[in-house]
Amino acid sequence: MVKNATPLVNAKFKEAVDALCVPMSHQELADELDCSVAVLRAALRDPKSPAHRKPPSGWEMTVRRLVQARADHLAQFAQRLKVRE
Repeated sequence: MVKNATPLVNAKFKEAVDALCVPMSHQELADELDCSVAVLRAALRDPKSPAHRKPPSGWEMTVRRLVQARADHLAQFAQRLKVRE
């Protein structure tokens, strides 16, 4: 019986770690901001750099929406992981 439980525990652990560590690529963020990766990277440069550019317009609202969506997803996942006492 213990042997059969181990894959389930490992699968749940892997699912939890995967959910927590989902990265977002520059390409995905650029797509959300409706700009190119080059524009995004230029905006991330040191403001003193001649290659620095201002961030895409509306970035605050887009990033806030993405953060909120991720927070909601993680909160739902945390509820599923709660140990019943």
